[in-house]
Amino acid sequence: MKEYLTQQKKYSVLNLVRRSGPISLSHLSAAIGLDRKGVRHFLDELKNEGLIRQKKLGPSTGGRRPQLFELDPHFGIAVGVDIGLTHTRTVALDIKGELVGREIRETKPGQGLMDGVMETMEHLLAGRKAPPLLGIGMAMAGLSDPDRALMIFSPKFGNLRNLPLGKIVGERFGAPVYLQGNAGAMALGEQAFGMGRGTDDFVCVNMATGIGLGIVING
Repeated sequence: MKEYLTQQKKYSVLNLVRRSGPISLSHLSAAIGLDRKGVRHFLDELKNEGLIRQKKLGPSTGGRRPQLFELDPHFGIAVGVDIGLTHTRTVALDIKGELVGREIRETKPGQGLMDGVMETMEHLLAGRKAPPLLGIGMAMAGLSDPDRALMIFSPKFGNLRNLPLGKIVGERFGAPVYLQGNAGAMALGEQAFGMGRGTDDFVCVNMATGIGLGIVING
């Protein structure tokens, strides 16, 4: 239990740096309710792991200028893939959430579907001197099993059944794969980064070739 609580405090420091960085040691300490020595310990660990870096000094409020900390964008990138009925859209982002690449290609029908997805992702990453690939998030219309990254059924793609997206893409690119239905993925994105932040209950309507609905209840 002690180890678990320690990790949770460390994650709290990391998450606050993610949301509010560049941020000073004193502001981190006040926001988390942890003494400066404890926060400094976690900051040192996160720096050694390559997740955060010290940025420029902040403005003085009467004393010495404070050190500011932020996520280190060189730690790694994540790739997002939206497999649409007409187009497959891919993006690459650093851990600060900043866009570092984008690729859009027409979705190939039938048996060529996965070949087209792979080609789009490979073109996105080709020749890029990028940090390590940390993970791949995929969205596709249909009934999915997120725990297994399995697309169970997608009537929009020729009654596609039991497509092991996570296994296929993960083995090709050597990174973990996370799968959601496209409307659910949109709702999760809005909850974390968009209009749904700070809101426990909302619906997200995806109006494209068809109409989808993502629902968030009690957070």
